[in-house]
Amino acid sequence: MVKVKKKRLQLWWIFIPVALIVLFGIWTFSENILSQTQQSSSAYALYQDSSYGLSIEYPKAWKMKTDTHVFENGDIVAFQVKGPTQKRYTEFIDGARFVISKPFTIDTDLKTWMKSYFNDQARFSEFTLAKYPFEEVEDCSSFGCMRYYFTMIDNQVYGVFLFAEGTTEESAAYDNTLLYMFQSLTFDKDQKSRSS
Repeated sequence: MVKVKKKRLQLWWIFIPVALIVLFGIWTFSENILSQTQQSSSAYALYQDSSYGLSIEYPKAWKMKTDTHVFENGDIVAFQVKGPTQKRYTEFIDGARFVISKPFTIDTDLKTWMKSYFNDQARFSEFTLAKYPFEEVEDCSSFGCMRYYFTMIDNQVYGVFLFAEGTTEESAAYDNTLLYMFQSLTFDKDQKSRSS
């Protein structure tokens, strides 16, 4: 019996230091993540458009363009960064892009319109992000797979186009940035009515 108690006592002397090391590692990791998040948020700027009543945070290192035409009815703004293999004067294939459409009206509900607008191969889903319900469509018909998101604000449809392509690490970083931007997107009805 004495030997069993000694073994248990010895196991505690091993378990306690290991547990402390693991807890210290978790604490250090969480502090690093918090620090990186705080640093990365300072790398963002705020874009506001009072005529359309929207605002969004975007990376300061990304280019902002107001002359793109991703959506059929035109774009309000596009934010993009080119990847290392993107060639000049070619289709955008390396990097990331976040585009917001100009609002437009439809004669049906949003789901019906989307199913009639996109082909039968497109995949549809819905989710709520940043307090707005969005309908998502992944269209893999023409230039690879494209992700579009649509929501109704004051009886007008706003579209969002997301694109991220690169190495595994680059693509993951782009996806995280796009998600952060999407979560920061707000439609301010009061701001829009003040500017009218």
